[in-house]
Amino acid sequence: MIALRFSLCLAKCYQIEEIKIEMMTVNMQTVEKIRREWLIELIKQHKTIANLNLALGRSKTDATLSQIKNQAVDSKSGNPRNMGSPLAREIESKLNLEVGSLDHPVYGETKDQWKEYRSADDAIKILIDYLLDDNKASLPGWADSDAMAYVDSIELKIRKWLIQEKNSYCEEKARA
Repeated sequence: MIALRFSLCLAKCYQIEEIKIEMMTVNMQTVEKIRREWLIELIKQHKTIANLNLALGRSKTDATLSQIKNQAVDSKSGNPRNMGSPLAREIESKLNLEVGSLDHPVYGETKDQWKEYRSADDAIKILIDYLLDDNKASLPGWADSDAMAYVDSIELKIRKWLIQEKNSYCEEKARA
């Protein structure tokens, strides 16, 4: 457990995007079991494996997900088929889930990450759309130089705060 905390601290300090953790310590469930539970939840949400396959851009009759769900035995290894990291990341990407979601336990209903956005008023949606837009070549009609300076100022303050938080987190963990 101490090694895991140290690894997470190093990851935050050095901004490592992904740490491969083979075993998650939630009631000692393996990441493979957690991903299988997610698969079952996603099948429920899409009603059938065929519908989930289509949502993922796969053939409706692709057997991969069914084999993982049913823990079909791999003829080469003799082990049950599991969902590996590449497939988990592909599913997250294609279903617009947060990266790593399938590595964390499913708790009842899955959280709708865009619920607040859909219920926000138009001004908030327009601002968020602008902030998330990678192509900021042309300014929207509402964005005069004062508005842009304010947005830049907020972004700079957040970046400084994140660096300070990261450094303070690493210092705390180093002392522990």
